Amino acid sequence: MSYSLFSMICSFASAQEKTVTVVAAQDTIKAGDMIRGTVSDSEGPMMLVNVIERDSANRIVANSVTDKEGNFSIRLVNPADRLQIIYPGYEMVDTVISGTYYKIKMKVDEYFPPVVIEAERIDEMTMYGPIPLKSKPLLVLNGQTITRRDVAWIGIDDKKTEYSKRELARIFGIRARKIKDYRVLIGKPAVTKWGTAAWFGAIEVETR
Repeated sequence: MSYSLFSMICSFASAQEKTVTVVAAQDTIKAGDMIRGTVSDSEGPMMLVNVIERDSANRIVANSVTDKEGNFSIRLVNPADRLQIIYPGYEMVDTVISGTYYKIKMKVDEYFPPVVIEAERIDEMTMYGPIPLKSKPLLVLNGQTITRRDVAWIGIDDKKTEYSKRELARIFGIRARKIKDYRVLIGKPAVTKWGTAAWFGAIEVETR
């Protein structure tokens, strides 16, 4: 490895260390412990930032969002998992779980900076962040968000709160017999759980 490449790696590691500050470090962390912290950027606390616990299989096993003061709390499932802090337009923070209280400093992603999406119903940036352009609920399959083309909604009222398995199968592009359960979130519960991507609600589907 050349000296210049080694220097780049060291610089990146140093930047990551400065991004995450473990205020309450402890040697023994166990499942069920409450992990807390604050998230901010150069302008102050950040609201509705996604805080995720992700396991070794890359699955989301727990999640939370920050309040208007940038505070979050999440109950730990496995201390061997990783903590990820995600917000559109900012670099993702990915760190091992080594304490019970964190101070997270988010950095703007220079390649994908925050973008305000303009539409007829939007006059300015809302307190929750930019609103998605298309008024379709966020689709979540087994804890993972998915994207479907508008054709999936043809003939289906996207303001419904109850769906048949056949309708859900068509929207999600799966077989109806595989659907075990589903839930529709509207308004604040949807945004609190999934961020502004769920501004127009969220449909969560579990399969067998």
